[in-house]
Amino acid sequence: MDNTFPEVQVGESSETQFSLIEKGTERGKTMLTDSKGFIYTIKRKLKKSVDWVCSIRGRHKKCLATVKQQGDHFKPGPRPHNHPPAPGVNVAVKVAKEVKTKASTEVFRPASEIVEEVMLELGDPSMPEASRPKFTNLARRANRLREKTRPKQPADLEFVIDENYIPDGFLRSDIRVDNERHLIFATDRQLGVLATAKTWYIDATFKVVRAPFYQMLSVHAFISSGSEIKQVPLAFALMSRRRTKDYIAVIVIFVIDHCMINEVPYCLSIWLLFSIVFSFNEILFTSIYRYTRPSCVSYPMWTLRQQSGLQPDV
Repeated sequence: MDNTFPEVQVGESSETQFSLIEKGTERGKTMLTDSKGFIYTIKRKLKKSVDWVCSIRGRHKKCLATVKQQGDHFKPGPRPHNHPPAPGVNVAVKVAKEVKTKASTEVFRPASEIVEEVMLELGDPSMPEASRPKFTNLARRANRLREKTRPKQPADLEFVIDENYIPDGFLRSDIRVDNERHLIFATDRQLGVLATAKTWYIDATFKVVRAPFYQMLSVHAFISSGSEIKQVPLAFALMSRRRTKDYIAVIVIFVIDHCMINEVPYCLSIWLLFSIVFSFNEILFTSIYRYTRPSCVSYPMWTLRQQSGLQPDV
C-alpha cells in the first residue's frame, strides 16, 4: 500500500485487487479502482454492503458492470464490462487527487507547478499510458477547484481588496486617478532583480483582464543563470484606464520602488536606468518621455518617434 495515500484500502477477489480512494471523484466522493484498469463509483450503500457500478455512464455508452463490497471483500457482479480496461488508471486517479489536495492547500503556487511536481513524484514512465493523465487537464481542474474559494469578480472599482488571497507584500500600491483605479503588484525579490536591471521592457495585454479593469501593464527584464538568459515579468499594474495621467501615476510608483531598492534619492533613481523599451504606444511613450530623460528610451524607438513626427513638445 502506498504510504502517500493512507486512506486507500485494498481488498482482493481471486486475482483482481481493488483499491478505495477517498475523494477520488470530481465531486470529492470515494472511488473504487481495480488492478485490471476499471473504475467504479458508488451505486448504493446498504447496512452491511456497498454496491459499486462502472464509471462509464455516458449518454451513448453505459457499462452495467458492478462490484459488491462486504467489509474488505470485493465480488464482481455477473455483468461483464462492455469496454476495454485502462491499465494504470488507478495511478492516474491518485495523481489527480493529490493535485486537487495540493491546489486547495497551496493556493499561491501555480497549478502547472503543482501538477509537474505530483506527476514526477507519483508517475512511472514504465507504466501504461492510462497512468499518465493529461497535464493541461490536471492544471485546469486545479484552477477550477480554486475558483470556488476565490472572491467574486468585482462589478465596479469600489470593491474592497481581500488580502487573504494575495501573497504577503505582493500588493505594492492602490492608486486612484480621478475616478479610476490602478493596482501595482510585485514581490520584494522581483523588485530586487528589477533594481539591478539596466533596461526595462514594458508591455501591455488585454487578454487576461476583465472589467472593471482595462489592461495589465508589466515590466520585464533579462535575468541569467549560467549560460541561460531569459526575459521575465517582474512588476505588474492592473489598470482601469490608459490615459497619460494614468501611465504617469503608475510609472511614479515603479520609480519609487526602484529608488527604495537602490537606496538613492528619488530624483536620481531614474538615472540608474540605461533604457526603457516598449511596444508602439503613443500614450505610453508620451508618459515615459515627460517623466524620464529622453535618453532613457531605447535609441531605435526614440529615432522611430522622431522620424514619424511623434516626438512630443515639452
